Amino acid sequence: ISTRGKTAQVCSATSLGIMTYGLFCSPKFYQEWFKDGLTVETIGRAPITRFNRDDQLNEMMLSTLFGSRTGKLSELFIPSSDAYLEILLSDLAYGVLPYMQCRKHIDAGELIDCAPTSPLKIHLFWHCWNIKSELLASFTKHLTHNCNRLLY
Repeated sequence: ISTRGKTAQVCSATSLGIMTYGLFCSPKFYQEWFKDGLTVETIGRAPITRFNRDDQLNEMMLSTLFGSRTGKLSELFIPSSDAYLEILLSDLAYGVLPYMQCRKHIDAGELIDCAPTSPLKIHLFWHCWNIKSELLASFTKHLTHNCNRLLY
């Protein structure tokens, strides 16, 4: 699964849909770090989670909010989506996560969307080899059907 629609000549890419991301933190974290608002200065001081060094979601989200000049961030590398969410729920940082992963925590008041008017929409694609395989064709059909149903 990738964000790139282009493939190598021996592969195919099928659209899975749009994954919508938000900038989230706990209410306690927001009061501690962003009580005067979300600004270039406050986002630079507050700890932010990042999945790994290749993860560009923070840059994409923050450049949408503030333009390309957001300065240096205080990043925590958390290469686990479950641990990433737990860091946010534990009042330790803010970060970019898919709405579908956070929805129940938003509804329970455990997470807040720091930028509700600026969601980040990422188009996802399924890549696979161009080979004749009933198993691969069946898997691709089920994957695309369910992703189109779940992604928004």
